[in-house]
Amino acid sequence: MLKKLRLLESSRVVEKFEILDFKQGEGFYFLRIKAILKNGNKRRIKEYVSENDYSYSYHWQDNEGSL
Repeated sequence: MLKKLRLLESSRVVEKFEILDFKQGEGFYFLRIKAILKNGNKRRIKEYVSENDYSYSYHWQDNEGSL
């Protein structure tokens, strides 16, 4: 998970990001992030990682709110 946050921090296209939710337990974590790109677009990222499962989703909106 920390690798993903470092990638967002060092990205040339990400203006800023905010961690909306983070849960961690034995063998799993869940992460929700809102990122604002330098061109004004918004991206929401959800990720669940466990020893036996992996799921993610991305939601992308332009600066006018269109998907």
